[in-house]
Amino acid sequence: MRKSHLAAFTASGIALAVSSGGAFAFTIVQNFSGGYGGYTTTTPTPAHFIFETPPDMNGAVGGSGGTEYVTEMINGYYGVYTPSGTPTTQESLSAFWGNALGPARPILNSVYDPRILYDPASQRWFATSLMGAGTPNSFLVAASATSNPNGAWSGFAIPSDVTGQNWADFDTLGVNGSNVYISGNMYPVGTGGYAGTSNIVVIPKSDLTAASPSLNGYRIFYNAGGFANQAGQNYANNTPTAYFYGASLSNSNQLTPISISGTSAFNYALTQASSNITFTTAAASNAVPVASQPGLPNSIDAGDSRLSSSLVTAMGYVWGTQTVVNPTNPALSAIRWFAIDPTNNYLEAQGILSDPHNSLYYGSIALSKTGAIVIDLEESGASQNISTYLATGIFNGTSVTMGSPTLLNGGPGVYVQSSAFSPDAGGPTSPRWGDYSAIQVDPNNPSDFWIFQELPNGTNLNQWNSQITQIDPPGAFGPGSTVPEPGVLPILFLGAAPLLLTLRRRKVGG
Repeated sequence: MRKSHLAAFTASGIALAVSSGGAFAFTIVQNFSGGYGGYTTTTPTPAHFIFETPPDMNGAVGGSGGTEYVTEMINGYYGVYTPSGTPTTQESLSAFWGNALGPARPILNSVYDPRILYDPASQRWFATSLMGAGTPNSFLVAASATSNPNGAWSGFAIPSDVTGQNWADFDTLGVNGSNVYISGNMYPVGTGGYAGTSNIVVIPKSDLTAASPSLNGYRIFYNAGGFANQAGQNYANNTPTAYFYGASLSNSNQLTPISISGTSAFNYALTQASSNITFTTAAASNAVPVASQPGLPNSIDAGDSRLSSSLVTAMGYVWGTQTVVNPTNPALSAIRWFAIDPTNNYLEAQGILSDPHNSLYYGSIALSKTGAIVIDLEESGASQNISTYLATGIFNGTSVTMGSPTLLNGGPGVYVQSSAFSPDAGGPTSPRWGDYSAIQVDPNNPSDFWIFQELPNGTNLNQWNSQITQIDPPGAFGPGSTVPEPGVLPILFLGAAPLLLTLRRRKVGG
């Protein structure tokens, strides 16, 4: 039987006890494949076939004026679809950036790690990637000219390190009412070792959305703490402060908090918290076990404990997921979810989603304004092909419940990365998978969620498919539902009596 192992935690020195609660069922509204790739010995003809692995699955949904678009930006490919899955744009990632950067663009070599999001406040799309691996490289950033992602984009290249001594990897993308944020892990050129710091770029949103887009007011913060810093996406239109969280390299059960305030380079300020946030749901190390497939033990790289997917600000808290070692079986990986009050860095809720036989990895989380929680993830094991699962939960403003993962899309076969692709130097010998996923509440249909994940091809062992799925929770979470203002937050875990704790509540938007 599948279980979700939830645990007690400490917030402000007070242990919160929790008990299990019911989640909700959902209806699949749309379910279609996007780009796909891997290794082939013949020249591919479909425009949406790419060679890169892993795809770094992510996408976004948005639009205005009654027209909605679904976008997918993954390694090697940019696609735009109608909500029913009909493609309207399919081009290479290099072609996208070439068009966005214009005639004065630099030579586009090794464009990778793309991210894309839609900002309802400005009705614009924002995207980022990195250009140039292992050498002095650049952050790429672009904004759409309108709410139509098929149209024109304006892009810029920003050196990740003006000294040329370091290069950036694993960029992340965030937005709030005032700014766009990009962060990257920094590595010394030529040495391959992690420099132990991150650089964060802050760009006024008004610069990118102006009639003549520019970078007049941007700033780079060098040597920020945290690994793979993620900004809590905050689509509220009046929020000038961003809250970042990154993995601690010294303690796999800690996150490093950072906040950045201000609206332009003239008043941007970065604050590093004096202490880290500590989890009590244990992970053995920053590395997580490789995952198995039927007949293929230890055959998939499940990543590590960095916050690989976006964080989201909802109902006053920053919510996120993290792949960790399964506390009850260290040979498997699990998904940790959490909620943080960013104004004081209180860890308000946490839990572990796990399975006694399978590995869970590459999760992401979203919350609707009516309190529906959805976590998507990948799962595989000795008797389970790589498949996508959803765990649903409820936050009613005063309590959180979280259900067990249920199958969304079953994997049609196993994945065997061709020898033409080698793992990262010093990394696991198993094939790369992930390296992240995405889930988003539909801004035009706020009770619906869109999921962007990866599946085995099923026919060609060396190929993967991207999968884009829209789900609709039941009517209790539909338009018109309301959530009371939080004042008391009982968090729930298996096997314990519920306790209530009155929380100090500060609204931060979302």
